[in-house]
Amino acid sequence: MKFDKELWEKVTEYHGHKCPGIAMGFKMCEAAILEMDANPSEDEIVCISENKTCPVDAVRFIFGCTEDNQKLEIRPSDDLAFSFFNKTNGEKLKVQLKELNKDKKMDKNEFMDYLLNANAFDLVVFSDPVFEF
Repeated sequence: MKFDKELWEKVTEYHGHKCPGIAMGFKMCEAAILEMDANPSEDEIVCISENKTCPVDAVRFIFGCTEDNQKLEIRPSDDLAFSFFNKTNGEKLKVQLKELNKDKKMDKNEFMDYLLNANAFDLVVFSDPVFEF
């Protein structure tokens, strides 16, 4: 999947600023879409987020999952992970950010660019969700 600059701009506008956290969430959503062959505008996707910081705003915008529409639950843990459930076809997938190489000395903008230009599959690990929605 080619980097979708237009979607990135919309996600960061929704979030309020550009930062590595929203870039992480953006790439995790990209990986979920590709792995599940999901169409966020057609499939009914719900999500359990194990994080309540910047990355979850990407889920809110890209998948339309919010606490208000009861398609998003926040269950904080020590992991940066999203469990996606496609209610249209029954598929489910946990997407967890890999431990990224912290030896590289990058400032915030360099790290964000690194994330955005990386292959989404190189940044995440897939597994079965431990939660049910």
